[in-house]
Amino acid sequence: MAKKTVKKEEKKEVSKFAELRGKVKTAKQELFAMQMDKAQGKLKNTSSLTLKRKEIAKLLTALRQLELA
Repeated sequence: MAKKTVKKEEKKEVSKFAELRGKVKTAKQELFAMQMDKAQGKLKNTSSLTLKRKEIAKLLTALRQLELA
């Protein structure tokens, strides 16, 4: 019975890991698009670049914590 609960917990961790990796990927794509908009002069709020970088850093930190746990 203990093995089943461990497997369930592992599945939850794997799903969280995959979800976080997906979020990191989309956030990086959004950051790239924002950087392109800035280069073309389309981006009005340049501070949003900093916020997006911070969001990516937080996601990567959470991802690393899952890896170490």
